[in-house]
Amino acid sequence: MKDYIVKHRKRIGIIGGCMAFIVALIYLAIVPEEAKNASGLQKIILLYGHSVCWIVLSVASFLWAMTNKHILSSSLAYIALAIYAVFVGTVLLVSRI
Repeated sequence: MKDYIVKHRKRIGIIGGCMAFIVALIYLAIVPEEAKNASGLQKIILLYGHSVCWIVLSVASFLWAMTNKHILSSSLAYIALAIYAVFVGTVLLVSRI
């Protein structure tokens, strides 16, 4: 399976990047209910955190497709994971208020 993915890296990366970008656009319209109870930085994280995570994943996927230097694309994927962790943590924090 790994050989297949590496062989078709460009096609898979571009399709994955496009899909991640579409998900980011969808999540700009879908706002968690917890955003109503939040203010300041928490509100910004709840409004845009999920979309920013998917945009970063999209960029990571496009970079992976276009270059053989996986350090930058891997770093962006980990940054997206951190953004998502902050988003989920904020959702859990605000939902308890």
